[in-house]
Amino acid sequence: MRSPVPSFRARSGKTASPESEGLPLPPPSDAVLSRVESPPGRDGSPVTGPDNQTPPVQPYLDDSGDSRPSWRMDALTFFGLVAVGLVFAVVSDVALSWDGAGYLFEILDQRVPFLSHYRLINIVIHAPILLAAAMTGDVAVLRKVFGAVYALIPLVALGASWWVTQRRAPHLFIWSALGICLVTLPGQLLFVFEAITVVQLFWPLLLIVVLGEERRHWRLMVALSAAILVAHPTAMIVLGLIAVAAAAVSIWMPAHRQAARRTVLIYAVLSFMAAARFLLLSNSFEADALTPDTFVYAVRTALFGLPLAAVVLVSIAALLVCVERAGPGVARRSRLQRIAYPLALAATIGAGLCLLVWASDIRLWRFEHGYRLLALICSLPLVGVAIFDALRGGPADDSLQEAFVRRRLRLAQIAAGCFAVVLAVQSIGWQGATSHLSREIQQSPWSCLSVTSEGWIAGTPLNYWTMPALSMLLQGRAPLKVVMSGDGCSGETFAAGVRMNPWFVRPWSGRWFDLSRLQQGIVADEQTPTGCWSMLTTGWHGTERGGPDAWWRWSNGRGTIRVVSDRDMNVVLTGGLESIRRPAAVTVLLNGQAVTTVAVTWAGMQPFPSVPLQLRRGENLIEMVSDVPPETPTGDYRQLSMGVGTIAIDTRDVSTSCTPRF
Repeated sequence: MRSPVPSFRARSGKTASPESEGLPLPPPSDAVLSRVESPPGRDGSPVTGPDNQTPPVQPYLDDSGDSRPSWRMDALTFFGLVAVGLVFAVVSDVALSWDGAGYLFEILDQRVPFLSHYRLINIVIHAPILLAAAMTGDVAVLRKVFGAVYALIPLVALGASWWVTQRRAPHLFIWSALGICLVTLPGQLLFVFEAITVVQLFWPLLLIVVLGEERRHWRLMVALSAAILVAHPTAMIVLGLIAVAAAAVSIWMPAHRQAARRTVLIYAVLSFMAAARFLLLSNSFEADALTPDTFVYAVRTALFGLPLAAVVLVSIAALLVCVERAGPGVARRSRLQRIAYPLALAATIGAGLCLLVWASDIRLWRFEHGYRLLALICSLPLVGVAIFDALRGGPADDSLQEAFVRRRLRLAQIAAGCFAVVLAVQSIGWQGATSHLSREIQQSPWSCLSVTSEGWIAGTPLNYWTMPALSMLLQGRAPLKVVMSGDGCSGETFAAGVRMNPWFVRPWSGRWFDLSRLQQGIVADEQTPTGCWSMLTTGWHGTERGGPDAWWRWSNGRGTIRVVSDRDMNVVLTGGLESIRRPAAVTVLLNGQAVTTVAVTWAGMQPFPSVPLQLRRGENLIEMVSDVPPETPTGDYRQLSMGVGTIAIDTRDVSTSCTPRF
């Protein structure tokens, strides 16, 4: 059985003697190297090893004689690299990705913390944002404050881990560095997702427990435990892992057995409380998120490929780091131990390169939000290795300690460098996408745009239900336009306000954002049109695309095309048509009057004969009705009867066409 984790002090060229510490000399039989007594246990008695002897501890002082670690520059380098990546994220507003835009919009609009699904941790996280909103109404500034607050979470988790380990076991900091800088990196852009926050806050708490918590740790333990408990349903698993780690400490570290057993009881109760909280407060959204189908989809879209390769390489690096641990002398190092550290470096760099390639193509991480369900699972191998490494203590040989710690800190710095580069590349990609979106918003003549009208969005993380919030946040407190998810503009009347998501319509007035000019613009588009425009409205499923200009939409058998014109005009309806079964007869009606019937005898999407129509000034409704009953094809959930593609309405008496809107 190994002794408890020994204390480390870095040195700079020489070893402090017992006399310089004011401690008695050890018995001559043990005086191979200078030794001092280990710190007392919680009950004041010395910490002892399996042979009831006080284990050796080698505290080092730097040349100046104080107790500050000489590896503080290594720590500063590490945190400097992490900060570089986070600064890129803040500057590029990457915290607005996925649910982030919805969070910030609701925080500002309602002036209260956004507590979706009873995530009470947000009361603390959103307080600085609300304070900043009380001092300025500049949304650009508030976007940066929002990003900075969330960027502090991984930085605080890493800082707490270093504070816990730097005195007694700085070699254990590597596990927090690998866990936060690499394992959660495929989901780091999910700043607002509490599942990622829980995993990152878990690491300093784990290190406190496996080291044998001290009195100075208690406040941090309480804060971390409370934050995790009210953050996310995965808290029941995380707190259970802490109980398991404490149980291992009670077995392998006799001096800490009594306190460790108490810790086991406390965290078992907390885990039970988290489970009860989930059962009492969970809703259909959280229940659906834990189904096997959801996990399988997340694995396929967010993990398979380069992220999975990176996670595997990090796990290999972790095992090699443990193998690299030497015995009391260099002579006892096996060949594998001698090459383990270079291999661990190579595996860590390989993981970073995999994620760099992945980050360089925005299309590859458009489904990154699914990783929130997998971050904890992917961290489990690292957690097991970290517990094992902590329980077996540090190297016993004084001559190996400093080099041992420095090697691990170098590895941590490489992980931090990977974190900085990958996060910076993703941030640049996100900023490019949002800048493109801002230009499209400014150049559009319409006050309402649908995501389907911008084909390039489909392959980016922008294609998400928070698009209305994101589009308005990019314009400021009084937006002129809105981008709706899917075909939102065609399916909304905007009578009560703007539909921000499938379950909430934001009223036109009465809140922080001023939507009056947006409302005026939408009304003007409807009532005082310029030229002619068309839009597929009711009866159609979502737009599908096969390229920038190729699109199609299926219908359950009756679909409507709305056309608004500023004058009477003769037009021609053209496009593609297909039917789920053949032959089929599709009747075309204009303002309730049958115009013609198209016989569909061909397979697939094919052009149908052009249909001449006479539009009146104002609103016109073109309906297409199929005589084939709708069916649900295998592997689909929709009722399908007919499909149309690349519908166009060309004018016959003027040189322009009716502009299609989505």
